[in-house]
Formats: sequence, structure tokens, C-alpha cells
Amino acid sequence: GVRTAMRNVVKGPGILISSSKIPGEEFVRQMQDTRLGLCPRGSDRNSFRFMQCLDMGVIPVYIWSDFEFLPYKEFLDWSKFIVSVRATELPSLAPRLLALAHNTTALEAMHATLLAALPYLSPNFTHHYILQQLEVHSHPGGPPWGRISPFNYAMCSASCIAGDRCPCSGACHRLCQCIEKR
Repeated sequence: GVRTAMRNVVKGPGILISSSKIPGEEFVRQMQDTRLGLCPRGSDRNSFRFMQCLDMGVIPVYIWSDFEFLPYKEFLDWSKFIVSVRATELPSLAPRLLALAHNTTALEAMHATLLAALPYLSPNFTHHYILQQLEVHSHPGGPPWGRISPFNYAMCSASCIAGDRCPCSGACHRLCQCIEKR
């Protein structure tokens, strides 16, 4: 599978691949010392390790086989803060990662973009994104946000539901009305 192929190909100085369970504190310490985290797909199309890397501010190296399964592609440019690799490209992965590891400017830019994207990958945002998608598909005349991007529209819905001040100064007013009626 993907994990075995990854272990066979991705080797070298500074690369740690553990096949055994690591105690929690040791795992956290290793992740804190890591810039790039290998995230091969699991039994599903994604990887629990992928979310762990994101949550800990580690740039995920997402290894997939049949379908690049990344959410919110309509407003998140994943290529700016993760490394995405098809399993058939594994032979070129080690040199690619070593080159990236030595490019401090690129790593810092990816890390900054990852940190900026984290709020949009939270369970809270997912809930509001689903509501937004339901809203979009329940209006036959088109999306209710007009000129506001779907991303900002979803963020406004999160603010409105939480009772916070709307970041778009009320331009999403129709959404707020729809949510209040539910």
C-alpha cells in the first residue's frame, strides 16, 4: 500500500518514520520539532495524521493514491501550505522534501499560510460551511450573497451565529435573516 511504498522510498538524514506507537508526550515533542509531516492516506482517502499536522502547525505532506481528497478547494489554495503527492510520484518525494527543507523562505511562507488557514479548517467552520452550502442550494435564483465570496459568506454566517459583529458590515444580511428563522 501507500504507507509501505512511502517507508521504502522516503529515507535520509533528518527524516524520521516511526512504525510503532509513540507515547503522547513524545509524539507532541517530535511534532513540535518537525517542519514537514508525512501523511499517507489511511483506509479512507484522508489521514488522521493530516489533521494532526495542521492542528500542530506542521506542513502536511499528503500522499494520496486515487483522488486528492481536500475540502474547500473553491477558496483554499492547498498548494500554498501543504505538499500534495500522488503515490506514483513517491520516488521523487525525498529529493523534493530535502530541497524544500533547505528553502527557509518557502517553508516560512507555507507555514504562515497554514496558520492563516487554520480557522477555516476547524469543526466550527465546517458546520457553518455546510449551512452555507445548504443555503446556496436552497435558493433557485442563485446564491444569496451576491458579490460576497462564498468564503466570506461562510465566515459571516459563523460570526452571525456566534453573535459576533459581522465582518462584512452586514452585506450578508440575507444569510443572517435565514439563520434567525431556523
